[in-house]
Order: sequence, then C-alpha cells, then structure tokens
Amino acid sequence: MPIDESISSLLKSPHEQDRKKAVAMLCRKPDRAAIIALQQTAEIDESLEIRFYARKALAAAKSSRRSKTENPLLMLLPEVLDTTTFLRFDDDEKCTLIKALIEQNRSSALPCFLELLPIEQNPRVLAAMIMAVGSFGSSAESRVLIPFLHHKDARVRANSIEALELLGNLKLFAYIFPLLEDTDNRVRANAARSLRSIEPFTSFRLLQAMISSGRTPFQASAIHVLRHFISDSSAALVAPFLDSSQEDLRRRAGQTIHKLAEKGVARAIELAATLPPLSEEPSPETEFRELDTQACSVEDCIARLEQAFTVPDSRMRLEAVEKESLQLGDKSVMPLLKYLERESDPLVVGKIYILLGRLYDVRALPCLLKGLRSQDDRCRANAVEAIGMLGEAKSLLQLVPFLKDPHNRVRGNAILALRIMKEADIVQPLEALVGSSEELYQRTAVYVLAELQRVELFPLLQKLLHSSFATVRKNAMTAVTALEKAGFQFRKEEPDVPAADVLDKPVDASGLPERSADSQLSIAGDSYYMGESATKIVTVDSSDKHQSAQDSASARKRVATFSGYFVVVAILALVLAIIILARVSIDVSGDRAAKEVLLSSAMAHAQDMHVKGLEVVAGISLIEKQASEVEAQIGPLATAAISAQKIIERLSDAIEHANEVSTEVHNVYLVLHKVSKVIGEHFQHLARVVEEVRKRLPDKQHPFTGLVDSAKTGAELVALARIKEDLRLSNASIKKLPPEVSHARSGLPDEALLAREYEKFARLGKYLPEAGQMQKTLDERMAVVARESAKTAEIKDTLVRVSPEDNMVTMLGDLQRSLDLGQERLRRCQAALASATRLAENIAPGQAEAELLDKLGRASAEIARSEKILKELPEIPGSLSKAQARIVRVFAILHQKVFAETVRLGLEADASTDWDAAVSREARKIAGLYARAHALNDVITSENALYFPDIDVSTLDEELKAAAASSAVASLYLANITALFEDSPDQSPPQSASPAKKD
Repeated sequence: MPIDESISSLLKSPHEQDRKKAVAMLCRKPDRAAIIALQQTAEIDESLEIRFYARKALAAAKSSRRSKTENPLLMLLPEVLDTTTFLRFDDDEKCTLIKALIEQNRSSALPCFLELLPIEQNPRVLAAMIMAVGSFGSSAESRVLIPFLHHKDARVRANSIEALELLGNLKLFAYIFPLLEDTDNRVRANAARSLRSIEPFTSFRLLQAMISSGRTPFQASAIHVLRHFISDSSAALVAPFLDSSQEDLRRRAGQTIHKLAEKGVARAIELAATLPPLSEEPSPETEFRELDTQACSVEDCIARLEQAFTVPDSRMRLEAVEKESLQLGDKSVMPLLKYLERESDPLVVGKIYILLGRLYDVRALPCLLKGLRSQDDRCRANAVEAIGMLGEAKSLLQLVPFLKDPHNRVRGNAILALRIMKEADIVQPLEALVGSSEELYQRTAVYVLAELQRVELFPLLQKLLHSSFATVRKNAMTAVTALEKAGFQFRKEEPDVPAADVLDKPVDASGLPERSADSQLSIAGDSYYMGESATKIVTVDSSDKHQSAQDSASARKRVATFSGYFVVVAILALVLAIIILARVSIDVSGDRAAKEVLLSSAMAHAQDMHVKGLEVVAGISLIEKQASEVEAQIGPLATAAISAQKIIERLSDAIEHANEVSTEVHNVYLVLHKVSKVIGEHFQHLARVVEEVRKRLPDKQHPFTGLVDSAKTGAELVALARIKEDLRLSNASIKKLPPEVSHARSGLPDEALLAREYEKFARLGKYLPEAGQMQKTLDERMAVVARESAKTAEIKDTLVRVSPEDNMVTMLGDLQRSLDLGQERLRRCQAALASATRLAENIAPGQAEAELLDKLGRASAEIARSEKILKELPEIPGSLSKAQARIVRVFAILHQKVFAETVRLGLEADASTDWDAAVSREARKIAGLYARAHALNDVITSENALYFPDIDVSTLDEELKAAAASSAVASLYLANITALFEDSPDQSPPQSASPAKKD
C-alpha cells in the first residue's frame, strides 16, 4: 500500500521542518511502504539532520513494525536458532516457523538463514528465508540475495526484490531493472515498484535515455514502465508518441496516458481528454511477451557497451558506458574489467570503479585492488570506496595502509570503509586529519566524523569548531547542530583562562611587559635618591685644624648622644619584632587549624555525597529497567490495537458490502413490483375497452372509434419497451445475485470476533495510566538526579579549593559524570516512553462497538431476508414478460382496428386520397413498435399487421385473460416477498396492485 499523498508531499518539501514532520508520521505507521520511504530519506536527503533523524526513526520503526504472535513451533526452538534444529522440521513447518519468527522480530535467527540459503532446495522455504533475511538483515546482506534475482522459481525472484527493498540498498538498480521484463507478473510488478521507491531518480534518468535512444524495443519498454512513475514528467515523456508513425508505440502511449490520468496526473488528464476511450488492454502476459520478443539480446547489449567505449569525448563516453552497464547489470562486469585495461582517462577509470562497486561482484576485486596503486588521487579514492561497498573482509584489511595516504579523500574513504573492521584503528588517522594544518584535511575530517556518528569521537568534531579555516568551522558547526537536533549530546567546553596579568599588558621594545606608571616613578625615585646621596661628600681644608678639633669633639659628643638614642630605638624595635613574630605564629597556627577543620568538614560532606550519589546512580538502572518494561508492554498492546483497528475496518467494509447487496436485491424487487403495477393498470384499461366494444357491436358500425386514442398507442408501446428492458435487467441481476449474497453472508463476522478485537483497545486503555504514572516517576527521578549532580559539583568545587590533590576529587568527578550519563539515559527512556504513549493514545476504533454491533445485526437480518427473497424472485420476470407480451399484442391489434375504421371513414369522405399507402406506412410503423416492445421478442411483418383489424373481439378477450393469469402468478410471488418485509415496517414495499386481484 503506497504512503499517503500528504506525507509524500511533505517529503518533497524544500523545508526541513516539513520533511522532519513526514519522517515522524512515517514512524507512527511503520508499514512496508513507510520503512522503504524512511530508508530512502536516511540515505539521499540533502540535510544531514534529516538523514540522522530518519535513521533513528527507521530503527524505531523496524523494532515495532510487527506484532508478537504465539506459535507452538516456537516453543521447540532454542533462544538462538541453529541449523540442526531448523532442519528437523518438514517443509510446511519450516515455512510456518519462518513466518512466526518474522512476526516476532527474532533477528537472532539471521545467521542460521544465511547459512542455509545456498543449500535450500524447496522454492517455498527458500522464498520464506529470503523474506526473513530482508526483515532481519542490513544492506550488508544485499550481496547474499543478489544471485536469487535470477532463480528459476518466480516466487523466489519476487521475494528477492521485496527483501532487497526492505534492506534499503540504493545501489542495486542495475540488478533490478532487467526484471521489468520478467515473464512473471508479480516479479515485474515488484521490480517496477522497487525502482520507483528505492531509486526513482536514477530509474527515471535511464527511462529518459531509453525514450531518446531511437530504438523501438527500448521505447516500448520505457513507455510501459512510465505508467508506474506518477508525475507530469512521465506524461510529458510519453506525449510525443501519441502521434508516432508506429501503431504499437501509439497504442502503448495511449494506454500509459490513460493509466496516469486515472491516478490523477494533471498533464495526463489533459492529454486523455483528446484521446479516444481506452480499448481493451492486452493481458500482461501478452504485452510482456511482446516486449520480450522486441527486447535486445545480451549479445546486442554487450555490443552497444563496446561501442560506448569508443566514444571520443570522455564525459560523453562515461555517460554512455554508465547507461549501457546499468542496462546489462552484472553481465557488464567482465566487459568493464577488460575495458579498464585500455582506458587512460582517470575520470572515466574512477567512475567505472564506482560502477563495479555498485554491482557487488567479487570478480571486480583484483581490478579494484590494482586501482589502489594508481598515481591519480581520484582513481585511488574511488577504488577505496568501491572496495568498501563490496565489504569483503580480506580486501578491507588491505585498505589499512591508506589511512596514511597523502590525499585527504583517500584517507576519508579508507576510514569509512574500515569502520566495521575491529582489527583496524581509525581513531589515530582521524586525529591526524583533525590536527592537520591543511584545510582539505580538516574538511574531510568533518565529513567523516559526521558520517561515523560515534559519540566517543565527538570531541574531535568540537575541536574543529575552533579551526583557523572559516569553511571548516562552518561545516563543523553545521554537523554539530545536526547531531544535537538528532538527539546526540556534546559536552560543554570550558572557556580558556585568560592570562590577564601578562597578555592584557602592553609589551615594550625589549619584549617584556611594560611597567605601570607608579612602578616607573618608584624606580626613578630610588635612582634619584641614590644619586643624591652619592653627591653629599664634605671636603675639609687643612688651615682650619683647630676649628676642626673643636668640631671633632662636638661631633664625638653628638655621636655618643646619637648612639644612646640608637640603642634605645634598637631595643624597642627588637621588642616590637618579637611581638609581631609571636602574633604571626599565632595567626599561622590558627589558619592551619581552620584549614584542617574546613578540610575535615569538606571531606565529611564529600563522603556523604559520594555514598548518596552512588545510591542514586544505582537507582537509575532500576528506573530505566522499569520504564523499558512499560514501553515494551505498550508496544505489543499498541501493535495489537492497530491490528484490531485494521480488522475492524475490514469487518465494517464487509458489513457495508452486505448492506449494498441487500439493497440491490431490494431494488430488483421494487422494479418488478413497479412493472407488475404498470401491467395491472394496462390490463384494467384494456379490459374496459374490450368490454365497451362488446356492448357497441350490435349498434355501431365503428365500435372502436372513440374508445382507443391511436395517437397515444406509439407512446404506450415505447413505455412498454422500457418495461421490457427493466425485465431483462432484473432477470440478469437475479442470476448473478445468489453467489454475491452467499459471499456477503460468509464475510459477515460474528459478535465474538468483534468483542475480541475491541477487547484489545480496552487492554491498551487500561495500561495507559500505568505508563502515565511511569512518566511522572521518570520526571521525579530526573529532578532528583539533577539536584544530586548539582550538589556533587558544588562539593567537588569546595574540596578542590581545600585539597585539590585529594583522591576524593576524582571520585566526585566520576560520580558527577555517572549522574549526568544517568540523567541522559533517563531522558531517552522518557522520550521513548512518551513517543510510545502518544502513539498508543491516538489508536482508536473507527466507530463504537455498540454501533458496529447494531449495524452487524441489521446487516445479518437483511442478508438473511435477501436469501429468502431470491428464492421467490426467479419466477417473476418470466411471468411478467408473458403478461407484458400479451398486453403489447392487444395494444397493436386495437390500434390497427381503430386505424382501419379511420381509413373507412376517410374513403367515404375523400376517395381521391391514397389510403393504401397510408395503411402500409402505419402497418410498418406498428410492426416496428411491436418488435421493440414485445418482452418475448416476437416479431411481426407489416403484412401481418394488415390482418390485425380482422381479429375477433373474443380473441382480444382471450389475450387479456392469459395476461391476467401470468400476472397473477407474478403477483403471488410478489405477495410472498411483501410478507417478508412485515417485520421491518421502515423497509416494507408498497402493496402490490395485481391485475388478477382487480379482475
């Protein structure tokens, strides 16, 4: 079933918000079409954020797509299915078992099926296994399924297409396209649908190439396939062939335009309005047999590929090679490999490497490994990418040296190819790309990190946010934003501590920070004081010795005085110093004591916080488990309710169909009742005319004149012709209605089935309050975790100030990270549970149980009555036809009698008129009306009509009595039907006016 048109339009919207809304809508109804649409969006959407969001939605949709079922065979299986256990069952049990495993999403059985696929001989079991691989596997399993596209059994081929479609591999176009001309209907339909869904752009491009190829077989095939691509572009491609000189192409173009118009394509509707109505379309077998006879052989296709190799222009050559290789599929591998030996253009060689990778054929590995030694960077990068597509383990290990390749794209492709190999370390090459000083290396690192989506590598992506290249910073910010919107979490970066004391000061010419103005003044002052002291030198003259002696004595006296003062000052300074030292010692001791007290208090709080935090962390897992159990419980209940919703819709449709069939039976009855009434009215009228004629016969020469209006006879016979058609249609309906009524009765459900389906909604409704309570519990626990995380951070900061080297600091840091991770886990559990709850809350039956039960009761009663009515109806059309035929004959005879009297009167009045010609004309006219109106298809000639005036009145009386007898038989059956409606006055038909009763 295709996805809804509103969702499809949202997916095509240029606005990311619309496409994101469409992804959410697809996730809510994860049917097959939704899975395929999500896979396509996850791979080809232009927005990184939308691709991430689609991948998450795809994982959620696949896990909840199917309902759990109970099957006794599953009780015999181990937890992980092994080949020995599986081979013990017979073929029918194997098919049943595989279906049950798919319904229960037992993906652990995938290795067993992959092991058994090459050896399974029974096509039914093989087809079922292939569907299991498509349901459980990933794109890596595509190469396992590709060989089965050419299996001799059509069921296997068709299931292989469906399985590859479920795997969502967009690179399998070359394998599926040739199956458009398969001999089996289902294979062709699956191929067309798959190409339209998994790779519409490449498919449409190749169809354009086929249309413009000029080769009739290609054009015929393309015109036929384009009916599956619902767009104005398809109609525009087909339109020129409506005027083609080739009749076959015109016919196919007209059929495709009509098909597109039926599907609402505006351009096709315009074109279809100018075309003749669609003639009967040939059967698919015939049409595709024609296509098969027109299609080119493999040898011709290979010859065209060889011709494409000779195109001089490299880009045109590349386009031609790509087109022809896609048409050939895996048969193009060997020609491409041979051609590579003589191709010298690196652009073409690199593109062919990609084509070989998309073909998933291991025969290309030697050539691709040789391409790893190419001197051209593009060729080397494409060879690495192609080997990654093939995914062969030994070949992948040969890519390890290319993690150090000098070209950025080669390194990036090697990292992406080796991400699935545990033996290869891709972290160190990524760090090298991130730490490179070249812009291209850093841009490649952003792309690879965004594609890998590994949380442990996100710090590398954050590092690129501070790149010196604007383009790298922009790309990294885009990737981080998309990842965050897709649900990934990044650690907040701590701002760098600025060296304000050094970096914020201006630097002088010597390279040292400049001094402040105060410092400069202080240094200058010191320098100035020293200079001044150095200049204070006293010079003594020898002539003043006596005066000098006196001065010397005075000086000695002053020195003694000053010495005494100095001793006193020194003693006072010493005492003051001792006091200060004692005070400092006391302060240091007090600070040490205070610090010890603070450390002791902080340690006590830290230990308490650590114990309490560990208890909170331990409780997170318990809450997480409980929430997961609630979510797991809602999933099956919601799936069961959705299944019930669909079942109730089908049952409601069955009830509506039964009502439609009953209404058709009732309408047939009403038509026959009306016909009986009209015939009865004609009988009464004609009986009065005949009776009046019998009374006039002795007295009047023209007894019919005045009793019958010959001018109205034609209209009466035309009305009787319509009654003839009503009787014919009623008889046809009576023949086809019995099987329809039987089918409608068998399709009606019983009340117990409806009760079981509505019980599924009740169970879901009862469980939703428990989910709501769990949501509240999660909210409360998240608040507790956030509070404890904040307290832990606060206590850790306090402890860092007191004793930064203490081991408890590390323990508190680990505890805080555990709390933050637990908070994130709880948030994800809450989001998942909220999503499941919202989905469950929107599930409701289309109508109330009591209303549907009432409709079921009414429909059952009506269909039972219809079966009884059908037992009475078959005899009625025949009886009424006999009565109608008699009435038609009487009308024709009376008309001719009246006309004969009119002619006799005319002869008496005007003998010159050609009355013989008039009589002949009237005879031909009445013969024609008689033939069209006669219910038993009796035919008279104009010569027969000329003898009608000679028929005796008693013959007319006998005709009317025979009509009354036939009408009485019909009235008896109609009366029996009328009695069946007595229990339902609102549907009782009008009372029958039987001519027999009136007579």
